[in-house]
Amino acid sequence: MATCNFSALNGTIFAYAMAYEDDETKETVYPDGWEVEEFEDTILYELQDIDFQPDTNNRIYVNRDYFPCLAYKSISKDFGGMEFCIDIQVFTRSGYYEGKNVDYKLRCYWYNGWENEVDLDADVTDFIYDLKQNDIFNAGLCTILGRKIFRWLNDMAVTETEQLDKTLAKVTETYKKVATFSNGEAVYEKIDIL
Repeated sequence: MATCNFSALNGTIFAYAMAYEDDETKETVYPDGWEVEEFEDTILYELQDIDFQPDTNNRIYVNRDYFPCLAYKSISKDFGGMEFCIDIQVFTRSGYYEGKNVDYKLRCYWYNGWENEVDLDADVTDFIYDLKQNDIFNAGLCTILGRKIFRWLNDMAVTETEQLDKTLAKVTETYKKVATFSNGEAVYEKIDIL
């Protein structure tokens, strides 16, 4: 059984360290370890320009596997004495056949002694219900603040991911999966998102 070369949580594949053709010999060249490190240093440098912090000592758990982190960014805002947060972790994945790709995981939560995940794909009424169930604010304040908080979380998530996509696109090759065959093989198309 075959498999896809790349995997991505966010649809767009930010590939780097791909094989390339040598200009002089016209032979296919696969990047060495130091070239891969150079690619990752360049990516990290660009991420630091948009306020990401290096995070090369940690690993992130995604889809039953651990991947090396590259950088992270945390954003938080206080609403009525409660802290609402967005964390973005950027990590690397090895391609199955060749190359590597950069991916990221966005996590929203609120903190009141313990972390409570926020599902941005859910309806705002579900979020307000969660606030009421946890007795964070009184019912009226949950409704009023809940809408503002949910809007802020969504707006920040969109703004941050768009900025991150543009930054990663500057230093990687961007692809999207256009087809997957029954044996698991995939076809990718190069895209331009800048």
